[in-house]
Amino acid sequence: MTACEGQVWVYFILCKRGIYIGVSIDPISRFRQHVAGKGAKSMRLLEPTKLLGALPLGSRAEALKVEYRFKRLPRARKLILAEISSLDLRWQVYVQSRGSPPFVFRYSAGAFCDIRGKDDDMSWSG
Repeated sequence: MTACEGQVWVYFILCKRGIYIGVSIDPISRFRQHVAGKGAKSMRLLEPTKLLGALPLGSRAEALKVEYRFKRLPRARKLILAEISSLDLRWQVYVQSRGSPPFVFRYSAGAFCDIRGKDDDMSWSG
């Protein structure tokens, strides 16, 4: 079992109409479900565009409590949390274990950019 297996994550998705926060044991697969229209019904209206990052938590119960608190925050704070989550080493290990290159997003002047120079590694069109 890898360090990421069995982990519960609070994940952040950048959408055309806001920031979505959810809970999953596999944020990358869950993001793909959202993009395909098979996730939460509210995501179909938000139009997901990019998986920004995720924070690992000890249990599903803890993750749901944190998700609830995060969802109540203003957009600016959600964006800061998304940036922090992309820096988390456990998130980086999880992304690499799923065959994706590591990435770190910086939020600056109203836009996200991937500091590696590629901006589309975690964006899927469906």
